[in-house]
Amino acid sequence: MVLQGRQIAPVVRPLRTLIRPSVVAIALMLASIALRLPAVLGYHGPPEPHPFNVREMGIPGAYSDIAHLYFRDQLWRHPLPYFDFRFEYPVLTGVFVWIASFAHASVAQYLVVSGLLLAVCGWLTVRLIARFEGANQWLFATAPALAFYSALNWDLLGLCLLVGALLLFERRRDVAGGAVLALGASAKLFPIVVLPIVVALRVADRRWRSAVWTAAAFAAVTLAVNAPFAIDTARWAVRSSWLYFFDLTNQRPPRATIWKPLLGHGADAVATPVLLVGLALIVALAVHSRRRPGGSLLPASAAALLWVFAAAKVYSPQYALWIFALLAIDGVPVAWVIALAGIDVLIFVTTFGPLYPGVQAFHPVQWVAYGLRQVLTGALVVWIAHRRLDAAGFARAVVERVRAYMGLVRRPAAAIVGLTLLAALLRFATLAVKGFWGDEISTVLLVHRPFDQMLAGIARLESTPPLYYAVAWLWTKVFGTSEAGLRSLSALAGTATVPIVYLAARELLTRRAALIAAALIAVNPLLIWYSQEGRAYALLILLTAAGLLWFARALRSGDDRALAYWAVASSLAFATHYFAAFLIVPEAAILLRARGARRRVVAALAGAVAAGAALLPLAVHQASFGHAAWIGHSSLLGRIGELPGQFAFGFEAQPPVLLGVAGALFLTGGAWLLVRRAGGPDRRGGARFAVVALVAIGLPIALSLAGFDYFNARNSIAVVVPMTIAVAAGYAVWRGSSRAVALGGVTAASLLAVALTVSQPKFHSEDWRDAAQDLGPTPWPRAVVTTPGQAGRKPLEYYLDASLPPVRASLRVREVDLVALPRQGHSRVGRPALARLLHLRLSEFRVLARHVEHGLAVVRYVASRVVDVYPAKLNLRVGRNAATVVAWPRTASEERDDEARNGAL
Repeated sequence: MVLQGRQIAPVVRPLRTLIRPSVVAIALMLASIALRLPAVLGYHGPPEPHPFNVREMGIPGAYSDIAHLYFRDQLWRHPLPYFDFRFEYPVLTGVFVWIASFAHASVAQYLVVSGLLLAVCGWLTVRLIARFEGANQWLFATAPALAFYSALNWDLLGLCLLVGALLLFERRRDVAGGAVLALGASAKLFPIVVLPIVVALRVADRRWRSAVWTAAAFAAVTLAVNAPFAIDTARWAVRSSWLYFFDLTNQRPPRATIWKPLLGHGADAVATPVLLVGLALIVALAVHSRRRPGGSLLPASAAALLWVFAAAKVYSPQYALWIFALLAIDGVPVAWVIALAGIDVLIFVTTFGPLYPGVQAFHPVQWVAYGLRQVLTGALVVWIAHRRLDAAGFARAVVERVRAYMGLVRRPAAAIVGLTLLAALLRFATLAVKGFWGDEISTVLLVHRPFDQMLAGIARLESTPPLYYAVAWLWTKVFGTSEAGLRSLSALAGTATVPIVYLAARELLTRRAALIAAALIAVNPLLIWYSQEGRAYALLILLTAAGLLWFARALRSGDDRALAYWAVASSLAFATHYFAAFLIVPEAAILLRARGARRRVVAALAGAVAAGAALLPLAVHQASFGHAAWIGHSSLLGRIGELPGQFAFGFEAQPPVLLGVAGALFLTGGAWLLVRRAGGPDRRGGARFAVVALVAIGLPIALSLAGFDYFNARNSIAVVVPMTIAVAAGYAVWRGSSRAVALGGVTAASLLAVALTVSQPKFHSEDWRDAAQDLGPTPWPRAVVTTPGQAGRKPLEYYLDASLPPVRASLRVREVDLVALPRQGHSRVGRPALARLLHLRLSEFRVLARHVEHGLAVVRYVASRVVDVYPAKLNLRVGRNAATVVAWPRTASEERDDEARNGAL
């Protein structure tokens, strides 16, 4: 029997209706809600996040941030985010959560209502995608991610607004597009990367008014949405609860990306520059290819957002919703989508599905899935750049522009600006990668005191003058005492040193030699190291470089003002570190010998001497405590032999012997060229800088032989500046490829040394921040015994918010933790000490956990009740070099901070 057309129509029409993209998408999003129902419908436990989270993760696929935060933030009370509690999402998501929490009779009701509202956003997203020319809405409507993640988090809200904004921009309704884009960025931050693309395209087309109004609409809507939540009108200050999102985003450790196993805490040093450079390149590609058929807005926006997911240090599984929507808008080949869908299924089953809970064997599979997802997302960006944005043509245009530009540049201003920017990137990009080490903790504790108490502490606890601490005290009142906040002062000083060195060298040397000196200073690993440390050395280097500048100018021009500035800079340098005197002495001697008006030189020198005399009683008082006596315990010949390698390649570079020889050869080669080949101003000026460097090294060595032994590379670090200028004067003699090979090799080795050591702990062993994070929070009082005690006590007090107990008093604790790190300069805990710690038994305590990894060992003991322990006895049990601190349970807000840092965005 053959059915006629009229008989088939009643059957086909409903099928066509059922298989429409929007209907399929709704079915998948309803399935996402149903996937979570077993966890919320059958839960009768306490209204607390932890027990509910255990239940969620115990049911494959049932976990949801929406349900989890219902208990964590007590949404059944219908609180207002940012006013009644801190919330780690942007404002519009907080408003969505508040609206959904009107349905708060149960967690099931709240989840269903939230899921249905998000399903409306997903349905609208599908309908909007269909309106783009060349888009394939099926790629999003059939994505498994809709079933996996639409009820996991609130991403569909921001995604819907982003797609709407792109559609408005495509139709040249820029003001409305800017407003909707602002709403999207206020729901989820990702859409903000589209704004520079739109503005750049409008500016490139000379549509100035459109560019201004787009940016203005974005700014106005962002301000209107955020201001009521951000501004506390009672105090007219920014609410910390509103800043909470930005703080957590900045502090979150690497998660679900290949950066975590590869770089650990060093992920910021690589991921952030890679992300920013990639986004800037995509904006440039968009401008270059804007005349291509179909324009470049959509492919560039898709590439930018995909690059965020490929390069960022943190990835959450629900971001797949954004990826599939972008692929649908751009209409990429189906094969790409199928590959990503397969990887997404693997991510889901190893993160929330049956392969995850408690099955350690599947963790490698999970990491493979995350890595494949990241690599494939990056490959998609490359494909879009090549096929949609004419990356090859852009590269050819850039090469031609560079050739033309290099032919036109005659002044060094552009080169100095570039070198300064490079120095800033190398110093600022990785400020927070490493935790504080012991000496930096001393700085932190000092600047936390009132100013007068800080000065008293410097006299008793430090071996350097007070200028740096005074500046840091003011600096941290603005930028805080986090790793980045404190160290940014040194990073700024280190960056400013580069142009100062160029100006100082240019006074007595040729332009070529001065540029070489500035370049070597910009990439010097030792100077980068101390530009990322909360101590006085970077400020010392800047001030001694300024002193060299005015010394050279006074020597060349006889300017009396230059003499006065030299005296001021020298006095400030001496007020920063006592070893500045060893540079002031040869500079004064050269000025006295070369200048005709010696009275004025003597007058200027008298000012510097007076400043030094004023600090002499402080220096004697500090020396009486013997804080720097440890320097004399090592071989003086060994310290002298280490200088070339450390001055050229820093402390951390490996292998030290090979790099020490290479550094010695580089310095010797520059000196030989200066003596035998240089002529004119490079020979005369380079010789004067060399004399300053040699005398500044020789004087403290002579004092060491006389019994005042404080000489090492750290104290003599300011010598690097005149030494580098002298060496640059020698290498400036070479022409062509010989100079390029020598300087290029040193630069490459320096950058490699910086890159390889960027995530290493200070001195291979100062990883107390990781040790504190490994301990985590505790629900009861605990004693933490650290070894080596003299290095670890203060850092653990800081990172655990612990305190030093009286040695003879007893402590009532329920947990004892042993933390062992290597001795300074070593990369491993000694095997005998490690074996003793791992087998140590404490009466009334049982071993809760052991964690041993490269350079770190943690053993946790717990008792069934509160026990009296004595710090002195604990220290003796652990070893001679041990110290005990006591830590208390974290507050509810502190636990919420930790949970949010490790949660999904």
